[in-house]
Amino acid sequence: MNKVMGRVLYGVVRLLVTVVVTVLYPMRVEGREHLRSTKPPFIAYANHISGLDPLFLAYMMLPFRTSFFAKEELMTGGFKKWALKSLGAIPVKRGSADIHAVKTAAAVLKRGEVFAIFPEGTRNRKLNGELQKFRSGVGLIALRSGVPVLPVRFLNDEGFRIFRKARVRVGPPVELSDLYAPVRVTSDTISQAVSRMLLSMDKLANT
Repeated sequence: MNKVMGRVLYGVVRLLVTVVVTVLYPMRVEGREHLRSTKPPFIAYANHISGLDPLFLAYMMLPFRTSFFAKEELMTGGFKKWALKSLGAIPVKRGSADIHAVKTAAAVLKRGEVFAIFPEGTRNRKLNGELQKFRSGVGLIALRSGVPVLPVRFLNDEGFRIFRKARVRVGPPVELSDLYAPVRVTSDTISQAVSRMLLSMDKLANT
């Protein structure tokens, strides 16, 4: 019963997200061809400038189901925890290497779904477009899963305003195949993966 209700909740929220984005925050997406040519499972990663970012990113991934990391402290209370998990939220402990969260994200990808992540880890308060340092977890998930990794750049560095067009740019998948290891992922390959992902995101601001 809970699974059925979870699917109903997901469908309702999906409809609401579509209405909110198309009516209140119309989007201009550049590089849609990269979204069309990349089929799940894949990782979508984006810069983090607003509390609306997950909503925009989930909308862009439609019709595919998308899962996100969510702060563990948000997953409190029976109903709230159930609702967030039904919507694809994966609880993660901030400030520590949460291996369980990484494994859960990998399981999402193994099911053939989309996993979306904000590698900066927290909202970027800068207004000059400068990215914060990426967390290593995104590199670990990318190398363990071996799926395409797609960069998404929100270009409204000052945030989003109602009825003002949101500008988004999508880049081609980041090439990481030479870093895949048959036995285990190392800190060096993770660092290289994260550096490439950060560079690809930077390029999207200047294209």
